[in-house]
Amino acid sequence: MSESALAKIYGASVRVACQRLCELAAMETLAVAASLPMHELTLQAGESCYSISVSPTHKIYFEAILTSGTSTSTQGLNLSSVTAIRIFSLGKP
Repeated sequence: MSESALAKIYGASVRVACQRLCELAAMETLAVAASLPMHELTLQAGESCYSISVSPTHKIYFEAILTSGTSTSTQGLNLSSVTAIRIFSLGKP
């Protein structure tokens, strides 16, 4: 997704959104994201997905992917074993 396309979603927070997406892509495991307070990694209540904040009103939503390529339940999930994610929503909660 281009920066101009992200700007339509995130407005003034587009640079932070691009930074967060690049950081997620560069992380070896999801445990790295969980250890960084600036990401505010949050397990979404009642769902098997996570989010990280881009701004107080915008988030990136994603789910953990198993090595088989399928998504997984977050219950009992070891974040250090998650090496792939699927982003499924960008924007406001």
